[in-house]
Amino acid sequence: MSKPWNGLVKLIELKIVDLEGNVLFKKENINNVLQYEGQTLILSCMFGSGTVPTDYYVGLDSRPTVTVGDTMATIQTSGLEPSGYGYARQSLTRNSNFDIQSSEPPKALSSTITFSATGGSYTATDMFLCTAQTGYSGTLISTVQFGTTITVSPTNLVSMKFAMVLNGC
Repeated sequence: MSKPWNGLVKLIELKIVDLEGNVLFKKENINNVLQYEGQTLILSCMFGSGTVPTDYYVGLDSRPTVTVGDTMATIQTSGLEPSGYGYARQSLTRNSNFDIQSSEPPKALSSTITFSATGGSYTATDMFLCTAQTGYSGTLISTVQFGTTITVSPTNLVSMKFAMVLNGC
């Protein structure tokens, strides 16, 4: 079995702030697991007849283990993606939510994604990037494990920014 490649997505910053903007937790430069589905999507868009997605979606979940073979069905089966309390996958549009930076290493830097909660809290240990706004029929591109459990509640905001890079991960 080959060693998982940590290329493509790096979570540049994970931050939890209270409603006054005080930083409660911050973690930077977390590598990802690039799922086989994500690898296939990239290769088919670059070298085959694959269609480049217009939108990408960032979601949260709490899978106990993350492997390169995980798919959206893995997330569905685990039942560990939050539901309720205002949770929704966050959308990033290819042509407007990424800043292409040519400095070394070149990267596509995402805009900031924010998760909030209303009426209750939810927790997560992972961030995933996929092509499905809702449901589980899309492609699971990659997963970043936070290394800790985060809580999204009505009294805080969880924000993150990530970069798509081909080296340095």
